[in-house]
Amino acid sequence: MIKYMVKKLIIFDLDNTIFKSKESYKYILAEVINQKWKISEKFSVKAFDETGGEINDSKEYATIKDFYIEFNNIFLTKILKSVGEKEIAEFEKILKQMKEIVPIRLKTYPMVKEILREIKEKGYKIAILTGTWEKKIESFQDSAYAKEKRGVLEKLLKNSELDDIVDKLFITYEYATVKPNPKAFKIVLDYFKVKPNETIMIGDKEADMLASKIGISPILFDPKERYSGKIVPDYKIKSFSELLKIIESYN
Repeated sequence: MIKYMVKKLIIFDLDNTIFKSKESYKYILAEVINQKWKISEKFSVKAFDETGGEINDSKEYATIKDFYIEFNNIFLTKILKSVGEKEIAEFEKILKQMKEIVPIRLKTYPMVKEILREIKEKGYKIAILTGTWEKKIESFQDSAYAKEKRGVLEKLLKNSELDDIVDKLFITYEYATVKPNPKAFKIVLDYFKVKPNETIMIGDKEADMLASKIGISPILFDPKERYSGKIVPDYKIKSFSELLKIIESYN
């Protein structure tokens, strides 16, 4: 007898859900900056965190490029004090170097590959939907950036041996939208031809949990218990080892 599956599609956020992005990227960047400018890694990390806090509460940005220009200018001013064309050009080289380093150095959380493979073997479709950091940016007109971003993330999945497990990688920049806009989630549903109530969304932010607004079941990944969103998920997990049993409980 074939068991009917209530849930058919599992969508994962990428940064800080599958990969240790937040706690890794800034440290890798600080290491490269130290090699280039001999600036303390601890100081760079502190400046990166401060910049993120300031810019998240600031103005709306017309394009993703505008966002990064301002972020980089604020960050560089904090670590260099004086920023000119020379420093900006040198930082561009650092960022280019980061695109080669990150896919190799960024690591998944424990048990990610093993659990995703088990989920796949049980017959579920697996998607990744990424693109929440730039949550204030509603205009994505930079196709070159989107293409470059996909290149980096595809390398990351390949190097982490997830490329043959994940059925489809969705990057919101390519669709001129952003989580938690319902359009972002519906793009994934439409691709797999599944209904919201046949889908689970797993992520670390409220933008992911807001998938529940269109009927998708939300599971929060919160290893350090720092979630402060208003949306209450169906389940909270601190480790991927908890995930399979929870997914199966829906069925």
